[in-house]
Amino acid sequence: MTSEALTAERCAIVLDSTSDLPDCRERHANMRMVPLTVRFGDEELLDYEEISPQRFYERLATDPLPPHTAAPPPERFALCYRELFERDGFEHVLSLHLSEALSATVDSARLAAAEFGGRVTVVDTRTVSIGLALAALGVARQLDDGPCALADLVATAEGFHKRSRLVFAFETLEFLQRNGRIGRGQALVGGLLGVRPLLTLVDGEVEPLGRVRGHARLLAELERLVCEETRPDERLRVGVAHAQAENIANDIAETVRQARPEAVIELVAPLGAVVGTNTGPGGAGLVWARESG
Repeated sequence: MTSEALTAERCAIVLDSTSDLPDCRERHANMRMVPLTVRFGDEELLDYEEISPQRFYERLATDPLPPHTAAPPPERFALCYRELFERDGFEHVLSLHLSEALSATVDSARLAAAEFGGRVTVVDTRTVSIGLALAALGVARQLDDGPCALADLVATAEGFHKRSRLVFAFETLEFLQRNGRIGRGQALVGGLLGVRPLLTLVDGEVEPLGRVRGHARLLAELERLVCEETRPDERLRVGVAHAQAENIANDIAETVRQARPEAVIELVAPLGAVVGTNTGPGGAGLVWARESG
């Protein structure tokens, strides 16, 4: 690890596509995203690069073959790191990824990082999707604010899951069960008519949080959780994501605005193909996080 202070001009941030932040480079010039793969039978497609969220959900509804996902091979990460060093002139890379309890992606990044003699630092953020996006955006702001130690950047990324809460509301748990993220018993509970199961992440692993019936009850429960777990005077960053449920996502964002007017809603975005493979259509997620420092 480098002991020198880093800036946005010297340090790049690499994400994987489960961050659901395809415009990361437009947001911050030092950010890049490495795609995971979605497979329909023998056809392999790179998340966001070769299949958009809209096309994925269209295909999910019509293709007889269920999709599966795969972590990026180490070579894909190594190519990204090499370009950042040799072409773009960065001196260090901070590579932030979804929970290793959910994917082998972080292990693949670590294998690639070993080629670069300590110039790449890999972090398991113990979160996913917009949680990963908010963690990375927090690190990017820290770099933009001025020189900072690598250890402080790593602490921000590693500590994100402790100062945040991710809640996903699903129409069905069939897709999580199919991909081995939960047991069949939980999936059966999630199949009750009109019931939306709520799940969260605890130390990077999926855990049940409860269930609600109907749209109004969902909004009320999310408002209750936000109000119970945060204070009005806290500096909060918020993200909302959805799987073909934009209206629900907008209502969730508005609920948070009403409950915590000072919170910054950083993004309301669709879930990409990789995360969508596990959620299925109709779900929506909310992340709120206390700002570090």
